Amino acid sequence: MEGACVYIDNYNLSSILMYKELKNNIIFYVKYNFIEFNINYINIYDFFKIFPNNPIHIISALPYYDYIELTLDVWKNIALNRLKFLNKF
Repeated sequence: MEGACVYIDNYNLSSILMYKELKNNIIFYVKYNFIEFNINYINIYDFFKIFPNNPIHIISALPYYDYIELTLDVWKNIALNRLKFLNKF
């Protein structure tokens, strides 16, 4: 289970959620909007509690590196390029 989605959160803010299952139901996720930037490891059961009800999936596969800063930079670039591409239509 991995990917990225955009959605409108409870505070009416545009948000992006990127996630990747690493091993044995442990998920690394990044949640970002204008106010917050959360990075965490979470189990799959708690992840489904924070997963939005009406997401628009924009990415279906994400790489993961042991160096977290590299992972975040690559994910940011992938999401930005995908959003730019989708905005053209």
